[in-house]
This record gives sequence, structure tokens and C-alpha cells, in this order.
Amino acid sequence: MKFLTYILPCLIASISWGQKSMDTASYNPLREVIVTGVSKPITVQNALSTVKIINRKMIDALGANTLNDVLRNQLNMQVQNDGLLGSSLSLQGFSSDKVKILLDGIAVNGRENGSIDLSQIDLQNVARIEVIQGPMSVVYGTDAVGGIINIITNKNPCTQFSITNQIESIGKYNLHIHYNQTRKRYQWSATAGRNFFGGWNYIDTGVVQRQQLFKPKEQYTLSAFLETKIKESNLQFSSDFLKETLYNRGPLAAWNAFRVYAIDEKYLTTRFNNRIKWTGTWRQHFDWNWQLGMAYYQRIRNRYTLDLTDLSEQLTSGAGDQDTSAFIDYTSRAMLSNNQHAIAYTIGMDINTQYGNSLKLANKTSNVQDYALFIQANKKFFQEKLKLQTGWRASYNTQYAIPLIPEISLLYNPCKTIQIRSSYSKGFRAPSLKERYLSFIDQNHFIVGNENLEAENSNHAQLSVSHVAFQKNTTLLHVLFTQYYNHVFNAINLALSNPGWSNTQYSYFNLKELRNTISSFEIDMRYKNCSAKLGASMEYSFKSLSSLNSFTAFEQTLSLGYQLEKAAVQFNCFIKNTGARPYLQLGAVDGTLSYNGVQPAFTLIDLTADHAFSLSKKRKANSLKTIVGIKNILNVQSLPVPGVVALGPHNGTNSLNFLGRSCFVTLTYQL
Repeated sequence: MKFLTYILPCLIASISWGQKSMDTASYNPLREVIVTGVSKPITVQNALSTVKIINRKMIDALGANTLNDVLRNQLNMQVQNDGLLGSSLSLQGFSSDKVKILLDGIAVNGRENGSIDLSQIDLQNVARIEVIQGPMSVVYGTDAVGGIINIITNKNPCTQFSITNQIESIGKYNLHIHYNQTRKRYQWSATAGRNFFGGWNYIDTGVVQRQQLFKPKEQYTLSAFLETKIKESNLQFSSDFLKETLYNRGPLAAWNAFRVYAIDEKYLTTRFNNRIKWTGTWRQHFDWNWQLGMAYYQRIRNRYTLDLTDLSEQLTSGAGDQDTSAFIDYTSRAMLSNNQHAIAYTIGMDINTQYGNSLKLANKTSNVQDYALFIQANKKFFQEKLKLQTGWRASYNTQYAIPLIPEISLLYNPCKTIQIRSSYSKGFRAPSLKERYLSFIDQNHFIVGNENLEAENSNHAQLSVSHVAFQKNTTLLHVLFTQYYNHVFNAINLALSNPGWSNTQYSYFNLKELRNTISSFEIDMRYKNCSAKLGASMEYSFKSLSSLNSFTAFEQTLSLGYQLEKAAVQFNCFIKNTGARPYLQLGAVDGTLSYNGVQPAFTLIDLTADHAFSLSKKRKANSLKTIVGIKNILNVQSLPVPGVVALGPHNGTNSLNFLGRSCFVTLTYQL
């Protein structure tokens, strides 16, 4: 706890220097604006989907630097960590391959084992995160079966210059610099940063260990944004770049009078995401939106011998020791909407093309194209109290026949404070290039694709009731109940392909079905300087034709906030309890999947305090913001999963692992 000797003086000093109180304006979650799945921004109150918004204030309060730091505290979401593949997400009981992650509406590519590494998505230039639980296949197509997570970057920063430095006692050191400028008809901004993590192992032997559970890594990030006005339209260009180096240090291979060396691995990851967005109005009645995106992902794996006497490196020559994978995705989406007539409608076009080049692909190179047209139409009834929307998506895929995908949604407002939403939609997910053509064989892995995979199809239904029970000035009581039902056919999973053999081999197979229902209940309360948000959910998974037994799992979340108005300090507490749930186990005899392993219940608790104060009476923008906190107070580090020999082909342990307790301080200077 020596780190507290640095944190506490910063907190005490910031409290004593406070000059003004924090904003206590009236707040209503239904008035927040969303942009996911719509042709123009609308409020949550008018949206037909149930949307969860994680704003910048919440991101800062969590002390979050990357996406996994935020999502691990959210209801119906589970974040898991892998030593080499990073952090992955499960949403509504569905694995990450069924969740689509967007950056300003354009899909992020580069999945390893079906997952996007959440720790590679930096949040320093992010304004908010919009989460839609449930399929959005009509608008976003494949991979959107389980839900959508749309990361909205900051387009209108309130300060011209800022520098943020974050230090965490567990070995993390992050630095980011931001600058923006506005000139008449255009605005531009740039953010550069470095994230460093020295690695961590929950087994403390008192000596430096080469092998670590959480691998050391270093990230360099760069984001750029440019916006200009062209007559009655806005043209935006956004670009995000990440370069990550991850080190997997092995044990000493030899230690004698002749030679001292170890076999190490180095993973070099490059992400380059570019977006162009053009929006405007045509003939006063039509709103149009056009997006063009290019997402580039490259991962280089080098295995080498490290001479510990002179630190020289020499690449090894074993089968599969060296590998380079590169994937590039092109996206073009256009939407035209008319809300001036009795029947409002949106017509859209969506084109997606992916090219892959990897030694792990059976044919070394491959590509897939998807072309789609979609339409959504809605009409209001009963003096605009009832809004009905229906939509269809017709697609052509170069490798799979895609059925017509329908959806129907209903929004009913019996009074100003109550909203009732219900929806039904179909989902579709075509197998990825890796799931079909992967050939990943080396000393530690034996994973091959399956060209005979069938596409996933699904049915989804949802019902939610939102009620603002009381609101006056800063006092609010908001209640939300949501019921989800999901039924997936031909779900794609990784499983043993040679059960009982000494050389374990994995491949991708179709399960006959997965079916579950989730009941979710949330209460948002605010009174004067106090706030509390309570969430609870129960997931029931039905017994399926895939020989999967039924089970019930629970989750609870609690967020508490208290504002010390005179000192302008906000205290926050975040608690999440994840109940015990069966773990999908690979059968050692017949290779079938079953819920035999049991993941124990665990609780994560974080405490933070933040304070912002002005450094100059003349220039209010000249300020310093301080955030201090403790993460994982209960020091949850490793949870054994009884009944499971290994959690997967990339992880040779039968435990779930977490970073231990740590303290952090974040200092942001704004000008």
C-alpha cells in the first residue's frame, strides 16, 4: 500500500484547492442522444431499441483506460482474460464472436479465437459507448446476433489542449496528449498516447519471474479527426492507429558454463481504422447519411532464442514458430430517411468486403463479400402514443445463402413517464474466414477450420418497461425492466476434433441450438448529492437438442456516488457480483460440449474519487482534474473451475484469472 502515500496527498491537495461545486443540473437518462442504428441522432426516449449509454463521466469515474476496464462492471456482460489473446466479452450469455464491436458505426476487425481484444481499444478519445443488447442484423448484418457495442469518439472536445497521465500500482503507466483547433468551417483534433504494462503474476515468490500470467505489453496510439461543412452537409474524417508489442517470456532453457538462454515469443499487433462520414439534408424532407470505412489488422508472431548474456535474438526454425496474419475490411453504408410523411422510412445499402492473408489460413489467402439492401418503416398511432416499426434486410454473400431477415418493433407511451417496448427479430451470422480455413499448428496449438460449417440463424424477442417514477430538479427515480429471449440454431463453437487422442486437436463445429431467457431489472436513483444505480439479472438457459443441460445464473451490480459539493469532489463505488454458472466443457471421451465445469461466484469492488478545479480565475478552461482509486478491493486473483481440464486451446489452465488489487491516480491538465 505504499502507493497510497502518493495518492492521498494528491487527493487532499485537490480538495483543499477546490473553488467551485460540480454540476448538479437536472438529469434524465431518457434525454440522452444516441446514434447507433439510426440515420440521424435521436433521444433514448424516442428510440425503439433498449440502449445503454456509458458516458465520458462514467468512463473517467471508473479510471478506465481501455474497453475491458469499462465493460467488466456492466450488467449481463462478462469479461475474460487470456494471457496471449487479451480480454474477450460475453454478452447475454453469448460468446464474443456473436457480438459486433463498432467504432463510430464501422466494425472493428481482427478477431483471435473469435474475439476482439478489448484491451487494444483505447478510450482516451472516446465520448461515450452505446450498448444495444439484442440483434441488429437488419442494419448491421452478420456478427450482430448477440448485440452491438458502438464506441463513439469525441467530436467536440471542450478544451483545446490536454495531457493525461495515469499511474497504477500493478505496473501500468499511461500518458496521452490531446490537441484540437476550430477554424470557421472546419475543426480538427489529434490524440497521441502510450500505454505500458510491465506484466503481472498472482504467485509472488519474492524473486523476478520470467513467466507471467498477464504478459508485459506496450501500446502506442494515435487518433485524428477532421470535420468541415459543405453547404448544408457535414463531412467527417476519423482515423485511429494502434501499435502493440506483447512479450511472452519462457523459462530458462539452459543455464550452464557454456550457455544461458530462453525461448521467448513476441506478438506485434497493428490496428488501423479509418472512417469517412457525410451527413446532410436533401430537399428539406430527406436526411441522408453515408459512411465509408477501412479497418486493417495485422498480427506478427515471432518465436526466438534469447541469449541472456548479450541479449541477442535469433529466430527459431520450428514448424509454425513464425507467422504473419493480415486482414483488411472495407465497409460502405448509406441511409436515406424521410420523417415528414405519415409513414416514416429509412432505406439503406450496406457493402462489406474482407480480405485475409495468413500462414494460418489453409489457402494462405481468402476473401468474402457481402452486399445488402435494407428498409425500415414506422408509423405513429393514437395521437403518437404508439409507434410501430418494421424492417427487412436482403443480402447476397459470396460464400453463403442469406435468408431475408425481418424485424418488428413497438414503442408505446401510455403517459409521459412510462414507455413500453417490444420487438422481434431474426439474426444471421456467416462463419468467418478463420472458422472455415484456419490451420494453426505449432508446438502449443493444433486448431483447424471447418469448410463445412453452416451459418448461424436465430430468433430473438424482447420486452421492456421504463418508468420515471419521480423527477424534480436533481431528484430522480427511474425503473427499467427488460425480458430477453434468444434462440440460436447451428451455433458455432470450438471443440475437440480427436477426443481421446494424446495429441489434442481442435476444430469448429455447429451446435444444434442454444436457447436462453434473461430477466433484467435496473433502478436509477438520484437525490441531491447522492446517486445509486442497482441492477440484477437472471439468465435461464434451456436444455437443448445439443445435449446441453439447463442452468440458472445470476448477476447483481451496484453503483454508488456522493458529491461533496463544497470541495467539488465526487466519490464513487462500483460493485459487481457474478454468480456461479456452469462452464462449457469439452468432453474428453466423445468431444461433445456440455455444462459440467462450474465457474465460482465472485465479486469485484472498485472505489474512486475525482475532483476538477480551475487553475486560473480568468481562464476557466485552465484546469486540473484528479482521479484516484482502488481497483479490485477484495483482491480476486484466480478462481478454479472444477471439472474443466483447460478453458481452451490457448489457455492451459483450469482457472479464471484477474489482475489483483491495485491503486491508481490519474492527472489531467486542460487548457
